[in-house]
Amino acid sequence: MSKGICLFAQKNDRSDYYKQAVACAMSIKSFNPEEKICLITDMKIEKADEKYFDVVKDIPGKDLSTNSTWKIENRSKIYNTSPFERTIVLDVDMLVLENLENFWTLLEPYELFYTNKVKTYRNEIANDDFYRKVFVHNQLPNVYCGLHYFKKSASNEKFYALVSDIVTNYKEYSERFANNFKQTWCSMDVATAIAIKLLNKEHQVFSKSNVLTFTHMKPKIQNWKADVRNWTAYIDYNFNKHKELAVGNVIQTGIFHYVEDNFVNEQLMENLK
Repeated sequence: MSKGICLFAQKNDRSDYYKQAVACAMSIKSFNPEEKICLITDMKIEKADEKYFDVVKDIPGKDLSTNSTWKIENRSKIYNTSPFERTIVLDVDMLVLENLENFWTLLEPYELFYTNKVKTYRNEIANDDFYRKVFVHNQLPNVYCGLHYFKKSASNEKFYALVSDIVTNYKEYSERFANNFKQTWCSMDVATAIAIKLLNKEHQVFSKSNVLTFTHMKPKIQNWKADVRNWTAYIDYNFNKHKELAVGNVIQTGIFHYVEDNFVNEQLMENLK
């Protein structure tokens, strides 16, 4: 298959990545019925959900996340596992709220692409670095793995081999390249940023456009004056049966990274059908 979207979901004790993956796939198919979707997972797909995934693949090889809470380390295997020549990778806690053909067109010139800026729910480019101190204070590129893209190529094989090595030896790499405001857990954003820096790819993998991005609902990004911990308890939102999502009085478009587990409820799943 020439192009498609990859989702990754590994069973863990914190979040229901399976339900999130199904919701994400449902949203993709709602606006992009011909889009091919591959789910990489260690969980059994329920019969009713099989229609949302064109390909299901097991997470290959040794489990790199045995001692991890969030189970993200095996995401470094997405490149080698993807069945597509051109792949868009999305975090599963996202909804796609529009047709993606413009994304594919804009991504065509890239061999490798990562988002380096995100939007508030008001469609403003986020300028708060509350969650990005490790990048700022270590001069690392501001990478968001929640939306990225690759073509199968020799250059990208080398890149993802390095990402995998960084994930496998995260403590050593982070002490050397991300020691200021160091995160004690493995971060795919940080691991990828280190790889981009080491291979001098900063000018190859980012876009100056504000289109190839997503809405990120972490509270500090929104520039609210209140100390908000969970945005779903702070501002009204509604996802209706016409698949329109409003946050406050703002209709959301593009790719929406909702972050909070409680966002995906039975009503939302019903309206996605």
